[in-house]
Parts: sequence; structure tokens; C-alpha cells
Amino acid sequence: MPEGLSLAGRIQPKAGAVALRLEVPPEPQITLLREASGGDTVADVVEHTEAGEIFARKQLGKPKYEDFSVSVGSVMSPQLFDWIAESWRESPPHRDGAILQCDYKFSVKVERPFQGALIAETAFPALDAASKQPGFMELRFAAAAVLPDEKPLTPLAVPLGKPSVQKLWMTSLFKLQLSGLDCSHVMRIEPFSILRKIDTVTDAGGGVGLIAGSVEFPNFRVSISTAHAQSWVDWHEDFVVKGNNTAPFEKSGSISLLNVALDELTRLELNGVGIFRLVTEKPDRVESIPRVIADLYCEQMSLLPGGGP
Repeated sequence: MPEGLSLAGRIQPKAGAVALRLEVPPEPQITLLREASGGDTVADVVEHTEAGEIFARKQLGKPKYEDFSVSVGSVMSPQLFDWIAESWRESPPHRDGAILQCDYKFSVKVERPFQGALIAETAFPALDAASKQPGFMELRFAAAAVLPDEKPLTPLAVPLGKPSVQKLWMTSLFKLQLSGLDCSHVMRIEPFSILRKIDTVTDAGGGVGLIAGSVEFPNFRVSISTAHAQSWVDWHEDFVVKGNNTAPFEKSGSISLLNVALDELTRLELNGVGIFRLVTEKPDRVESIPRVIADLYCEQMSLLPGGGP
């Protein structure tokens, strides 16, 4: 995924474009987004009832910033890819940057700067062999501070790459591998998210900061063709029914996201994978392919560039 930016094959929206700029040395890096929202200043409504009154008095709590939500495709800056990958590790970095609203010529019309941000959620769509939809990753990040919107007129420098550079990710193009299992006929992986707990702290001077807490890696629901599910049935029998489910019996593997040429765009390494449920799905139509549905847990994941060993 982290190949730089390309607009080849992209339909430019009439209203313009939206992008994410990260302030990472030696120079800021920009990634085009499908959409973005958030960063507004809000406050909770606090209620209390005075003695003798039948209605609640209301007042506002301290101002705070809504999380940003952005949708990004397979083409992103290396710095954004690294920020996502590091957000799943022990010490994720804080990032400064801005959401950019641009016109159709990619001149920045409005930018919303933020400071000290941490990624709280990385969400992947359903991976389905029958889908015809392009893939987008959804990111949610919190910022320690969001500055007032600015209106610069500086052109947005986005290189126009050659058509061969564009590597579109389709949600139908994926590959699951798990040690000792036949994954050649995995038909679908349900949507999943990696979550990071983030706490807001205020110092003695009133300054606000964010502290990263624990990471929650998801469970997976996988659909496999019944005709090719025997190794999954055997694993469920051993792991769940017979109780051989300690660490040595867990599996490792990966989910690879592919482009239309079947090149690996990125890889999600999976460690500590166990199965806890296996059922046979009843087809809703006569022509439907019978499926086995497996529910898996995963203790740890890592995000890596494609093409590795």
C-alpha cells in the first residue's frame, strides 16, 4: 500500500477532493481520501435537579473535540501507512496534521489542523470473493487539540502517477493463510476492527494530552466452501471438542489484500489464532454454495507492506 500517491484512473468529484496531511519530517505527506468528518468542538450536557423543582437544570461540561473519521483506499503516503501500523504496537506515535478540503484543481480551500493525534480504530470492510466493490479502510483518530479552520490558497501538490502505478484494491481480492488449514476456498471474511483505548489527561497547567491504552484485536468470522472445509472441521474437533486449545495448538497466518493483478498490496500478520465455533450454513437458494462458518479469535496482529517473505 505505501507507494505514494496516484490519481490515475480516479474520477475527480465535481465538488473537489478531501485529503489528509501529516506533518512528518523531512516534509509533510498528503494522502487523498474518499471522505472525512469530525474534529468539531462539542460539550456534554450535564443535568442536575434543584430542591423543590420538577425539571432538570442543564449546563455544559468542558469543551472537547469529536474524533476524526477518514476513509482511505489502497494508495496512501508511507507515513500514513506507518502511523496505522505503529498504532497497533506498544508505543504508538502522536501525529500533527490537517484535513484538507480542496477544489477540483486540488487547491486547498479550507484546512482543519490538529495536534497530538492517536489512531483509535482501524476498520476493514467485509472481504468477499463475490463482491465487485473497491476496498476502503476506515480510520478513527482522536486529537489532543483541533485548531480553527484556515483558508489558505496554496495548491495541493499531488503527483499524477502513470496508470500502471495505480493499484486498486477490490474487496474480492484477498488471501487468507493459516498454518495447517486449507484456505484455498475461503469465500468471505466479515468486517473487523482493531481498537485502541485512548485516555485524555489534563496537566496542572490545563494542557490536554492523549495516552494510548491497550489494543483490542478482533475475532473473525470466516466462510469456507463446505466441500473444502475438512481441515477446519478437524481443527474444531481437536481444539474445541477435545480441548487441545492451549498456546501450542493455536495457529499463525496472514490476510493479504491484493490488487487486480493479484499483487500483494499489504499484509495483516495473525498470531495466536484459535477457533471457538463452527457451523454449517443452510443455503438460502438452491444454487447457493453450501458454506461452513468458522468463528476465530486472534491475540495479535501486525500490518506490513505487501511483497514481504
